[in-house]
Amino acid sequence: MLRLSKQADYAIQLLHRLSSLEKNQALSLRTFSDESNISFLFLQRIARELKQAKMIDSKQGVQGGYFLTIPYSRISLLDVIEAIDKPTFAPCVIDEKTCKLIHTCTIKHGMERVQKKLVSVLKATPIAGLTA
Repeated sequence: MLRLSKQADYAIQLLHRLSSLEKNQALSLRTFSDESNISFLFLQRIARELKQAKMIDSKQGVQGGYFLTIPYSRISLLDVIEAIDKPTFAPCVIDEKTCKLIHTCTIKHGMERVQKKLVSVLKATPIAGLTA
């Protein structure tokens, strides 16, 4: 069973809240922290990762805060997981240096097939469908 991390869960909640903003409006992380009862410092780390992934951006000032840079409907579950968790379902599939048995492994090819299927499903799953 795939386990969604707390960070990815909170990232989806933040993205969902940002999707409810009017055009040219921004959301303060402090406000979202208070509304959601999620640690402000934890949200800052999540926002930094989402910003690096170019899903959100921020503006300074009195009316400052965070806003979406791409339509909410176009953000997939894979996008969030890649931005926040750097997925490692089968580490050997991603990086051969993670396993010293890589050249004698009897399940590597099967794990590669599972990884491809999982990535395909996550990519085809918009987070907008999760929060509807």
